[in-house]
Amino acid sequence: VLGVLLGVVVLALDALNPVKLFLHVFPAVEPWHIVLVCTVLSAYIWISEFKELLYFIVKVFLNSILSIFFRDIEVIGRDRLPRHGPMIFAINHANQFVDAAVVLGTCGSDFKVSYMMAEASWNRRIIGDIAKALDVVPVKRAQDDAIKGTGKVSFQVEDFQASRKLKVMGVDTSFLSSLKTGDKIRPTGTATGVKVVEIVDDTTAVVDASAVGEEEVQNVFLNTKDDNDGALSYDILKHVDLHVVFERVLDRLAAGGVVGIFPEGGSHDRTDLLP
Repeated sequence: VLGVLLGVVVLALDALNPVKLFLHVFPAVEPWHIVLVCTVLSAYIWISEFKELLYFIVKVFLNSILSIFFRDIEVIGRDRLPRHGPMIFAINHANQFVDAAVVLGTCGSDFKVSYMMAEASWNRRIIGDIAKALDVVPVKRAQDDAIKGTGKVSFQVEDFQASRKLKVMGVDTSFLSSLKTGDKIRPTGTATGVKVVEIVDDTTAVVDASAVGEEEVQNVFLNTKDDNDGALSYDILKHVDLHVVFERVLDRLAAGGVVGIFPEGGSHDRTDLLP
C-alpha cells in the first residue's frame, strides 16, 4: 500500500515525475515513444511471467468460489510443512475438481502445486488449457481408451485363495491377437479390471485378481451375467507405460517442486477407496 501511495505522489508532482524529467532532458523524445516502450515491456512481462500470473489469477478466483460454498476451511498442520525442498500432497478425491481447488486455495500462497491429471481432462479445451499453463502432469489412463472385446468371456475360479488368479474362457474371442500380457480385462459396465498374466490360446487366458477383494470377485466376475450361459461382454484396457509420467514428476521434485496426487477414490462417480 505504501508503495502504491508513493508512486501516486511521484507521478503527481512534476518535479519528481520521471517521465516528464526524461522528456525535459531529451526533448527529441516524444511521449508516444515512452508509451510504445512501456507497452512492449508490459507485453514482455506478461508473456515471460504468464504461468506465474495465471497461477495467481486462478488462485484468487478459486478462493472467491470456495468462499461462496464453504463458510470456513480449516487447515490442520500447515505449520509442519517444510518451507523448502520437494514435497508430495496425497489428496482425498471425493470430487473431480473441488479437492484440487481446496488445496490450491488454502496452501497455494506458500507452494506452487503441480497436480497430476487424467490425460482425458488435460486434452479438453479451457480445463486443459488452464492445466497446461499450471504445469499439470497428464496421466494416460487405460480406462480412457478402453476397447470393446470381441466375443464374450466367463471367469472360472481355481483355488483362488492360493493363487489369486482367475481363468478366462472365451466364446468367439481372439486373445492371441487382441491381448498382450499386462493388458487388463474388465466386464462391460463395471470399473474393475484384472491384469492378464498368461494367454494360453484364442479362447483361454489367466488373469491376476490379487488387487481385487473376494467379495468384488464374486459380485463382478462370477455373478454378473449377460445371458443364460454366464458369458460376459468385456472391455480390453491396454497396458500403459507410465515411465514418462514418473520422469516428469521426478524432474519437478528434483527441482524442489511440489506435486499433488489423488491416490484414493475414483472421483465423484466412485467414491470408495480403490486398490
